[in-house]
Amino acid sequence: MRTGDVVSPGGVRVDWGYRIDAVPGDTRVTDHYRLSAPFGLLRFSMGQAKKVQVARGRELARRFAA
Repeated sequence: MRTGDVVSPGGVRVDWGYRIDAVPGDTRVTDHYRLSAPFGLLRFSMGQAKKVQVARGRELARRFAA
């Protein structure tokens, strides 16, 4: 399992992690994040966190394909 914690100067905090498991004939990636942010930054922060999560998924898929 790989995890991390990011805290920005604006009070945005993201705890994230993913786990890679072998399953018969395939691989399963379980990815999660927990976001907290001041009210005015929540929607923007959530959009940014989703972009990072999608990019991480693409990179993991690229590495497995190689």
